Amino acid sequence: MGKPEIKEKLVLSVKELKVILKNPDDNEFLSSDEFVIFGLDLNLFSDISLDAAELLVKSQPKLREKFEIKKLLLNGLANLSDELALILNQWVGDIQLNGLKSISTDAALSLSKNHNGAIWINGIVDLSGDVASTLIHNTGWLYLDGLPILSNEVLSSFSKFKHGLSLNGLTQLTDNDAKLLIKNKNSPYPLGLELNGLTALTLPTAIELAKYPGDLHLGGITNLKDDVAEVLSKSRHMLVLSGLEKLSKKAKEYLLKKPQGTVSPDLKWF
Repeated sequence: MGKPEIKEKLVLSVKELKVILKNPDDNEFLSSDEFVIFGLDLNLFSDISLDAAELLVKSQPKLREKFEIKKLLLNGLANLSDELALILNQWVGDIQLNGLKSISTDAALSLSKNHNGAIWINGIVDLSGDVASTLIHNTGWLYLDGLPILSNEVLSSFSKFKHGLSLNGLTQLTDNDAKLLIKNKNSPYPLGLELNGLTALTLPTAIELAKYPGDLHLGGITNLKDDVAEVLSKSRHMLVLSGLEKLSKKAKEYLLKKPQGTVSPDLKWF
């Protein structure tokens, strides 16, 4: 059948949504990722009416049962009102809003407070401390890969976040930054920190990151100095070093001291 032709502003209305919900797969609005998590792909639309958003969240149980839809893709939205955020908060599962360039404090709180699922807002390149302090109310992963730098206020707010955090836009992280980011980490939930934008680590920064009580993703690191490898080997959780291109014999020995299965990739290739 193909995606319907929507004219002008590409605002998703109740009428259009009803057509899509009849069979998302036939209308090419069903997507899947590498983990085979199915999503409702509404990226075509630059806005959604409040009535349509209400219908969307009310329809989720049927969508989940019939199509196993757990993720909502709204990457075409450039703005998010407090009212719309409050409705989307009721979606149980992951929400992608990567088209947003900014988000107000009120909308951030309405979207994230006790929301059950991951939130992607990778289009945001600047974040205030106030917004950061509201986003940490989410009860799932936060993806903020568009942020190239974080203020001390933002780092301190994120230190209180009790779930996984993706900050792959950071290309530098000082030891003070790392210390602020993890200083309050004590969570009953599985934690993860993605810093795949870092291409090198100083020893002081590695010392702080090794204290992180969760899986640590450093996929941008291509080589580890011996002293940095020794420090990271003391991490008690999964250490993901998927970008490694070379490793000295000594560095490999240090990493092999970690329990089996806690370093990726398999070190036998080095």
